[in-house]
Amino acid sequence: MGNHRQKAFYLKGDLSLVPLISIDGSIGEGGGQILRTSISLSAALGVEVEVYNIRAKRPKPGLRPQHFWAIKAIAELCDAEVYGMKQDSTIVRFTPKKIREKELALDLGTAGSVTLLLQALIQAISISGKNVHLNIRGGTDVKWSPTMDYFRQVIIPLYELLGIRVNLEIRRRGFYPKGGGRVYCVIYPPTRIKPIDLRHTVHGPTRISSLCSGLPASVAERQGKSASDFIRVNGVKVNGLDSRVEEAQSPGTAICIYSVEDSDTYIGADGFGERGKAAELVGRETASQFLREYNSKASLDHHLADMVVPLLSLAREPSTFTTSSITEHLRTNLVIAEQIVGVRSQILKVSEGLFEVVINP
Repeated sequence: MGNHRQKAFYLKGDLSLVPLISIDGSIGEGGGQILRTSISLSAALGVEVEVYNIRAKRPKPGLRPQHFWAIKAIAELCDAEVYGMKQDSTIVRFTPKKIREKELALDLGTAGSVTLLLQALIQAISISGKNVHLNIRGGTDVKWSPTMDYFRQVIIPLYELLGIRVNLEIRRRGFYPKGGGRVYCVIYPPTRIKPIDLRHTVHGPTRISSLCSGLPASVAERQGKSASDFIRVNGVKVNGLDSRVEEAQSPGTAICIYSVEDSDTYIGADGFGERGKAAELVGRETASQFLREYNSKASLDHHLADMVVPLLSLAREPSTFTTSSITEHLRTNLVIAEQIVGVRSQILKVSEGLFEVVINP
């Protein structure tokens, strides 16, 4: 991909011209990811950004409550000035100052995604060297975002490979619609991101975490067993199955299947139960997703591939990894990283269902 970095200019109160990186929020997948990536990279680098056409491709364009909370939290970390902080706003201008060590208490209301907020915050402080303590209330396991077990078992180990240490304590689960989950997290970021070279797949043990809240324990057990049976029938050994019941305000189920081998492979798949959907079906569907990633021989699953791009763009040396597919989310994050950080990227097809991504500073 070429370098699409663009700059505009605007007048501040002192009438001095200040460079501003302008991001079109309708590019690529055109959703909230563009906003979270842009604002977090802005804070990490201390550069001003403006995102316009926010969520232009969604049925209800503009800022939604979950995006408001992400911007507000990042702004608190770096004492940023923010223009456009209101619901349905289609333009946000973010002017950061230096990241500070901080202890934040954040209540996302109902079932706003805790894991998406954590991703944005970790990207923002990733090269600051400033520790941050977080108490967050919201949805720990909600649709359209990683489950908390996927975050804990797959994402955090990859953060550690990059030099970011995260201590996470899940104090209560939060399912839709009431949310109310409680998470305590301490983030210890470095002052520089370590590059990665993940091209040689070595699969770690395959493990399954299945849980339910407000439902009989048998629901989590059936969900996990179904996934385990499906994986074994397809020739992959299951090294551990953990089924349990946890406290939450709303009933729900979640399952995460993962295989992590430090410094080699980080893949996983997760799923959620739905009213009227058999626990066995949830388990089988998640297992099928996992096997597609496992059998691709990729080092990062396709969800993790787009999540790691903003962080690798901040490394001072090139990084390379393989993934099972090139999603619109991945392409979009590559474009945003190029515009804000100035990195170059390349996508190479290795074989059917396997791609190599290269990010150069």
